[in-house]
Amino acid sequence: MADARGDEQAVRRLCEKAGHDPAAVLRNTISAVGLRRYRLRGLDFAGAFACGPVTRVCPACLNEDMAEARYPNAAVRHRLLWKLAPVRTCAVHGIALRDLCVGTWDNLAGALQAVAAPDVAGRQVRDVVRTVSPLQDYATARLEHIAGPEWLDGQDIDQAVRATEMLGALELFGPKMKASEMSHDMWDAAGRAGWPIVSTGGAAIRQYLLARVTSSRGKRAAPRAAFGMLHTWLSSHRPTQNPEPIRDILRDVIVETTPLSKGQMLLGKPVTDPHLSSIASIARAEGVDAGTMRDVLLMAGLLDAEDVARRSNRLVIDCTVARDLIDIVKHAVPSRACRPFWGLPTRSSSC
Repeated sequence: MADARGDEQAVRRLCEKAGHDPAAVLRNTISAVGLRRYRLRGLDFAGAFACGPVTRVCPACLNEDMAEARYPNAAVRHRLLWKLAPVRTCAVHGIALRDLCVGTWDNLAGALQAVAAPDVAGRQVRDVVRTVSPLQDYATARLEHIAGPEWLDGQDIDQAVRATEMLGALELFGPKMKASEMSHDMWDAAGRAGWPIVSTGGAAIRQYLLARVTSSRGKRAAPRAAFGMLHTWLSSHRPTQNPEPIRDILRDVIVETTPLSKGQMLLGKPVTDPHLSSIASIARAEGVDAGTMRDVLLMAGLLDAEDVARRSNRLVIDCTVARDLIDIVKHAVPSRACRPFWGLPTRSSSC
């Protein structure tokens, strides 16, 4: 088990017995560094960044391993990169990797047996020919410490890959798609679709998300309806990942485009300064009378007489424009007071 967790001392003892240089082996060893956290070549990532219980191979590579080998099963080699979730295409042969079996996280013996099986490379399955995705190229290059797009390089490798795939899935399959319904090929396609968005940086990502809010018939969509599983993913609590870069961008977009209440929890943080809010939310948060708030906004030209006549507290206003007025009402009029304000009649005839 120590070998499976990439324990350095265990690897060194194994290399000593086998007569191998431990430096090369350690460089290609995925080591456990915490709760469901791992490290490879100085880069930390969550367990989901590795394939886990899936054994993924390139049949053409295995064919070459076994060709003219005296002991074909002993000649078969599993490649390190096949263990990484974003690596779904063989860079040598230009074909999609195959998933041989799915077991438990601890079924290491089963994985080795699956790779060494004599019929692995010869199974009658048509190869899917395709180029390596830009996201896969980025992930493998980063393991070699080659710099990529600045926004992606500023976060953990697993988070950079996941953010790209989530944005690509939103672009390619729409907000109704669920992560649980995505196949490996769909995730590969999502990574390709997300790359043009993320590779140009945070500003481009923000503009893309802003466009998603109003893309449906010109109306503002609710966050879950607009962003689908991207919103679901960033709303969940994932202690093994740090999705702050993409979460901060999405949070700012939602604050700018969606009516919110002061103090409302949004993607893990309370809203302190909403951009848009309803009369009811403002009155509740600031402790002022909603009717008086409507009258003041009418006088300031931020509401029209028809809106006020409906006496609806669901009316939405731009808080950035009305902030000074809200502050005046908050400090000048006690909550639900029955006194006139700036000559305006009260909502009730007597106190």
